[in-house]
Amino acid sequence: MKMPATVPSNPHEVYEGDWEGWADFLSLPVITLQDVWNGREGGRIPGEPKRIQIHKPVTRAERCGRCHTCLNPRLKQACLTVRRARMEEQGKERLEPAGA
Repeated sequence: MKMPATVPSNPHEVYEGDWEGWADFLSLPVITLQDVWNGREGGRIPGEPKRIQIHKPVTRAERCGRCHTCLNPRLKQACLTVRRARMEEQGKERLEPAGA
């Protein structure tokens, strides 16, 4: 795409005294890092959870007690054996035809 003749290719040099940044030049809203962390960047709908749960939580009763994450509770992760089994079940469900 070719730029119009009225738009300089080096605006930071042309507008050297008034240059505030690309966001100002392109008339974009200024989003600070604090806005992103607080969820005010406009991408999240109020009332929705901040994280999307892809996998169901694994309760302590469901843990195998043998894998690396079960033996080290400080990792605070789900049991890898149970997670792997659930993912395999989901994969099989996707591969099976709907009418079977």
